[in-house]
Amino acid sequence: MASTNNTYTQISDNTTLVPGFYTQPLYYVVFSELVNKHLTKSLVNIVLDYTSPNPTIEDLRDNKFSFSDCVIDLDLSHAYLRQVDMNGSTLRKINLSYADLSYANLCYADLTGANLNNANLTGANLSEISLNNADLTGANLSGANLTNANMIGTTLTNANMIGATLTNANMIEATLTNANMTNAKIHNVCLQNAKLVGANLKNATIKNSNLNGANFTKASVIGVDLTYIDFRDCVTKNMKLTSEFE
Repeated sequence: MASTNNTYTQISDNTTLVPGFYTQPLYYVVFSELVNKHLTKSLVNIVLDYTSPNPTIEDLRDNKFSFSDCVIDLDLSHAYLRQVDMNGSTLRKINLSYADLSYANLCYADLTGANLNNANLTGANLSEISLNNADLTGANLSGANLTNANMIGTTLTNANMIGATLTNANMIEATLTNANMTNAKIHNVCLQNAKLVGANLKNATIKNSNLNGANFTKASVIGVDLTYIDFRDCVTKNMKLTSEFE
């Protein structure tokens, strides 16, 4: 069943959407109507297809996206979700590849196993987020706040992490191959057995972090203060190393 009024369109799982039928664009959809239902990729794609030419979903910023665990593989790839509020949402295995989540609030969200490759997370609040086993290949995390983030087994290959804050992050066995971590704040971070092959850590601040078993092969730590860094249990082959700031 579908209905329209001056404010929003309501839809359900069995809604039949007809082109030109609605007087209001579907970015007015009330997502609370869909919570705890078995959403499908086709339904979500229909919602996005029927939005305005540039689907901002700005009218949903005050709503919390909270889907039950049965809702997996949700496809919001390429969605425009700038500044959206997803605080505390459960979005496991969601597909947000190429999505614009710049300056979004994903604090306390659960994105375990999510696909965020090439997503734009510039300036996003990702504190306390769960990104375990998520794919952020090529993602833009410049200036993002990842304080207390759980990123066990997360893939961050070729990610842009310039100026990101990683204080107290858990990044055990994370893959940061060729990641750009210039000026990143890496305090009390667990990088045990992480892969930082070819990573750029120029002028990053690394303090009180667990680097046991981390692989820094061909990584650049130019400009990093190495006073309190212990690389003894790390792989450092061909690592570019200096203790002087440039």
